[in-house]
Amino acid sequence: MRLPERSLRLVAALLAAGTLAPPRSSSAQDAAPKEAPAVKSEMFEADAPGVKLSADLSWVTTTGNSRTGSLGFGASLDRRWERHGLLVSATGTRASSSADLNFARGSAADFEVVRPDPEPTVEYYKLRGRYDIRVAERFFVLGGTSWERNRFSGLRSRLVAEAGVGVVLAASQSTDFRATVGLTYTNNREVVPNPDLENNFAGARASWSLRRRLTETTSLVHDLVLDENLKQKDDFRADVGLGLSVSMSSRLALRASYRMLLRNLPALEELPLLDASGVQIGSVTAPLRKVDQGMSLSVVFSFERNDPE
Repeated sequence: MRLPERSLRLVAALLAAGTLAPPRSSSAQDAAPKEAPAVKSEMFEADAPGVKLSADLSWVTTTGNSRTGSLGFGASLDRRWERHGLLVSATGTRASSSADLNFARGSAADFEVVRPDPEPTVEYYKLRGRYDIRVAERFFVLGGTSWERNRFSGLRSRLVAEAGVGVVLAASQSTDFRATVGLTYTNNREVVPNPDLENNFAGARASWSLRRRLTETTSLVHDLVLDENLKQKDDFRADVGLGLSVSMSSRLALRASYRMLLRNLPALEELPLLDASGVQIGSVTAPLRKVDQGMSLSVVFSFERNDPE
């Protein structure tokens, strides 16, 4: 039987559009469609060669009946090559106050008010450098050193050398998450020496670093460092940092930061010993508190440049 010419044209159009095309067998179908891959292609890729620079600054001052001032700063340089990486960073906080030091000098009928210059109440500085070498797609080895001072927590200086291995847990346009483990060697100098603690000791370190872009203008930064003294196991330290940045432009951002420093065996401080009438009769040493915490709001400048291919 001969089909009408109009019906032939309709069948040809349906075949061309694929409506009546024979179905593909399940064995010929892709396990993960190209538009929705099981694993994103950018995961675990090496960092793009280039340089990232950031710097932040916070400053507060008061004058008049109370005179106070505080300065906080931070800067980091992250330089990446094809298989190597260099990270250098510096942070610091210094605050001073004279609010509770005013006094009168003279007699009750004739005196003058003395307002001494502000004295430091917070002084914290840290410098750090680390060099990474990628040995596999997700794994790298590292070596570095750091120096810090936290005088009001009893630390005159601490010099730490570290070596270890790391793994990139996630690396994409929105997330950078990596963890490290390794060994350290520490040289401590405390304001009030503790005869029960060694100044030089070997240790173990575990850390992670998370950089996460939450929205087009908001990003989260989280760092954690855990240190264990292998000579005295109860001398355990932790450094926790958390920051939230909101971009104002391509170069400037506002950042709110939180920092916590924990030392299970805190440094000692020397205190005057007073009798019941308030007269000093000597001095004693006592441990400082285990935890120091701080929050800040700062302006951040950032610059990023990728190497030409």
